[in-house]
This record gives sequence, C-alpha cells and structure tokens, in this order.
Amino acid sequence: MYNCRNCVVHAAEHRQVVLEGLEGYIVAEKDRRLLVCRLSEEQRIKDFAAGK
Repeated sequence: MYNCRNCVVHAAEHRQVVLEGLEGYIVAEKDRRLLVCRLSEEQRIKDFAAGK
C-alpha cells in the first residue's frame, strides 16, 4: 500500500495486492470476486456480494 490511509485489505494468501492513493476503502477478495468499496458503505457488503 502506497499513500493509502484508513483502508482494510483482505485477499487470498497467494495474491499480491498493490494499492496507491486510496483513503477509506475496503478491498476484499472471496470466491474469485473482488470487492472495492468505501468504508462508509460497509453495511452494504452483503448486498454488493449478492450482486444487488
């Protein structure tokens, strides 16, 4: 992570994630899907994951 603040990143062990310039984001990978959303929208993660 370069020049990133207040971010949460979760990825599989075999993945390399490089981020630059993000502030207040969640970056998460699960079941071959990548989610990138604002921390302020974290309550909607289930909706995003379901494709709503």
